[in-house]
Amino acid sequence: LPGTSTSYQDDPGAGNHEWSVISVLQSFSSSAVLCNQTIQPLAPTGVSCSSSAGNAVLSWSNGQVYESIVIRRDGVEVATLPGNSTTHTEAVDPGSYSYSIRGIVSSIQSDEQNCQLTRNPLPVSNLDCQFSGGTATLVWSVENGLSSVEVSRDGLLLVTLPGNASFYQETSPPGGLREYSVTVLAGSLTAPATDCTLSVPPAPVSGLSCISSQPLTANLGWSVSPGSTALTVSRNGVLIATLPGGVTAYTDTNAPAGIISYEVTV
Repeated sequence: LPGTSTSYQDDPGAGNHEWSVISVLQSFSSSAVLCNQTIQPLAPTGVSCSSSAGNAVLSWSNGQVYESIVIRRDGVEVATLPGNSTTHTEAVDPGSYSYSIRGIVSSIQSDEQNCQLTRNPLPVSNLDCQFSGGTATLVWSVENGLSSVEVSRDGLLLVTLPGNASFYQETSPPGGLREYSVTVLAGSLTAPATDCTLSVPPAPVSGLSCISSQPLTANLGWSVSPGSTALTVSRNGVLIATLPGGVTAYTDTNAPAGIISYEVTV
């Protein structure tokens, strides 16, 4: 430099550097004056976080050539990647997370770049609904990290189960075409409901009684579960009446003399 110079600019790149300044007069040189400086790498740019199929997905652009890249989740290091990496994917439980990314050169870290993401719970999978022996049975698969599972029928919440539950049984559900829904929750995060439809046959009448209080007349009474649409009454195996659903009594005014068998079917 010219002898009157009082400054100098250098671009040595990231790392720990030392500079020396020596003045020269004719053939004589002064003692060197030293200074040291640590220069950070340029930080990654364009950092983004998203959630896909139960994974956290990060992407970014590198500010320069790094030796390695460090990923932290909620302040804890979760990955050290090659210096040319520009993406990172990892499986995470449902929840909200804060990620940071730093480039490393000569053990010197760049400023961190941050992004946040919320990973919603996944809906239940393999939902199967069956009816047998008067009981509706639902079976499904769930992921880890859930706080509860809700089961509803026809829009009415039936039960809230622990987050690791994988089946539910309802005894004597109302007859008819029923829609069951299973919804999983992770804290305040909710997955879309998964539905199945079940055809439930009506329950038989109960408490059937037959009384003949006068000649050639039989009075029948019974109880019936809600949801029936029609009932039939048979005498000795022959249909004698079709009644609206919910009816709980019938009088046979043409009953023959003798021992008679009545049957009421929903």
